[in-house]
Amino acid sequence: MTGCVSKDTDLCAAIPAAKLPAINQAVLNACDAKDGLVDGVIADPVNCSFNPDTLLCAGAETSSCLTSAQLGTLKKIYAGPSNPRTGAKIFPGFMRGGEDGWAGLVGNPTASGLGNGYFANLTFEDPNWDYKTFNFDSHMAYADFKVGLLGNAIDTDLSAARKRGIKIIQYHGWNDQTLQAFEFLASHL
Repeated sequence: MTGCVSKDTDLCAAIPAAKLPAINQAVLNACDAKDGLVDGVIADPVNCSFNPDTLLCAGAETSSCLTSAQLGTLKKIYAGPSNPRTGAKIFPGFMRGGEDGWAGLVGNPTASGLGNGYFANLTFEDPNWDYKTFNFDSHMAYADFKVGLLGNAIDTDLSAARKRGIKIIQYHGWNDQTLQAFEFLASHL
């Protein structure tokens, strides 16, 4: 692999699918054994202390390391999107341990997958909507209004259900690449 020479910084920051197995292996190396069994599964990804900086290319770029731009992307994927002006969290980040399943969502620098589909199709009803025009304030508020809070998985206030005595049984896999389990679990542990 050669270093990115594109003038489009999004293209240089994209993580190629060919690098996902190396990222996943580095995470497994850091966290798999913590549950007492090395089996290719991280039983408690919330407590996985993998440091993405360990993947920074020390020399020439290869499929087993990340450029600084790609490393920045990886950190953003783990953190999840936030409003750059206010810092308010918009959606939870991906869990560590399922990186080899991200190809359809993060390996595409044009955002033609879930994010673009949600906003282009459901929110704006415009297949030509350009994700680069996304305004974290007005567009997120409009999406919440138009589509409902379906797209906003941050508010986990279940107090109305508790007051009524309702019991909720919820199951969710740690490595779902579209709906992240972390925010719900972190707020209820």
